[in-house]
Amino acid sequence: MRVLILSNLDWPSVDALTRLRPQLVQDEVTVLLSKGVGRVPAASEPFLAPLGQADRVGWTAQLGLAGVHADDLEKSACTVLADVLACPVAFVQGINAPAAISRVQAFAPDLIVSIRFGEILQLPVIRSARLGVLNLHSGLLPAFRGVMATFWAMLGKAPRYGTTLHWVEDSGIDSGTIISEVSQPLDLGNAYLSNTLALYPAGIEMLSDAIGTLRQGQRLPGRLPKGEGAYFSYPTPEAVRNFLARGYRLVD
Repeated sequence: MRVLILSNLDWPSVDALTRLRPQLVQDEVTVLLSKGVGRVPAASEPFLAPLGQADRVGWTAQLGLAGVHADDLEKSACTVLADVLACPVAFVQGINAPAAISRVQAFAPDLIVSIRFGEILQLPVIRSARLGVLNLHSGLLPAFRGVMATFWAMLGKAPRYGTTLHWVEDSGIDSGTIISEVSQPLDLGNAYLSNTLALYPAGIEMLSDAIGTLRQGQRLPGRLPKGEGAYFSYPTPEAVRNFLARGYRLVD
């Protein structure tokens, strides 16, 4: 199969990509990266800055780029990831713009896989994949739609958290037909970033199994989300203060 992976330049994404790629050795793969997911509100930036710094330390260390100057990091990340993943890797901005759509259609993907990608896909991109678009969401749906689901699960003292694999059928956010989910106990003693990273071993295994099923020409199970659930954006300063006041940590 021809598989287009849409992902992001952050530590969980790099970890997820390196876990997934060995499962796709028989496929032709291309990776397109976003540089972020949405925009952190200006008022929240000082509170979330330690998280951003720790995230960068993590993925630069994983790619062996710890000593690279900040101005060269993105270019170097593409080069190293292309070598590690043994496939083309490039940044894309404006995935729904005509130039990007043409790029996607030129690759003619059988399947598009989204893992932490920073843009909402519109129908021209969605319809460019013969089999459709799979999204691995880092939260249980529909209860935790949106961004930083693990943060909100910790703040709400959820007993379990996990990942959800679903179809992207339109421009709705985390709203498509659910294929499967995997959950695990939520350890409030772990930092947010550690808990988020801990999602991907099981999440990528679930995604790999689904891709294998499609590769064999079989259909995936599906069910509609039960209710609208809740949508979460980046936390406000007050939410971060509440999080920290409970003794929770963003990073180790």
